[in-house]
Amino acid sequence: MQLLVAPVLCYVGLGPMAITQTEIRKVITRLDDVKIELLRLRAQLLPEEAPTPSVRRRIRESRREIERGHYVTLTQLRKELGV
Repeated sequence: MQLLVAPVLCYVGLGPMAITQTEIRKVITRLDDVKIELLRLRAQLLPEEAPTPSVRRRIRESRREIERGHYVTLTQLRKELGV
């Protein structure tokens, strides 16, 4: 994202307000921090489940099928479904 060099006018509820490039950078940095924190919290609240032995077996079988070339690409699937 390219930031403006000169202050810009931003209309927020009560009227125009000058925002400097430094302030815009601070907001962007803070938003990035919030995004990282939300991702961290999501990982804590929704931990991954360990796959069952049967699921692990199916994953191994599927990987072997892919190695043998037995798969359909997304493009092929879309074409087959008419999407």
